[in-house]
Amino acid sequence: MTTLRTARLELVPITLPLVEAVLAGRREAAESLALARMPAPWPNRELIEQAFAVSMEDIQTNPSGRLWGHA
Repeated sequence: MTTLRTARLELVPITLPLVEAVLAGRREAAESLALARMPAPWPNRELIEQAFAVSMEDIQTNPSGRLWGHA
């Protein structure tokens, strides 16, 4: 996936290691992988579970498709 950039915003594709760090509650690892500070209420398991309605096994099998919501 390509990073999308504008003058004020950079959208970077989420990665499997980042999702795994969030699910494991490893905030420092998630921030390191994202190259960003996370707001206090995020990341959390509930957000990931709402964003990705598939199992971790499905995401791990096809991360480039499943992390972007493709079938």
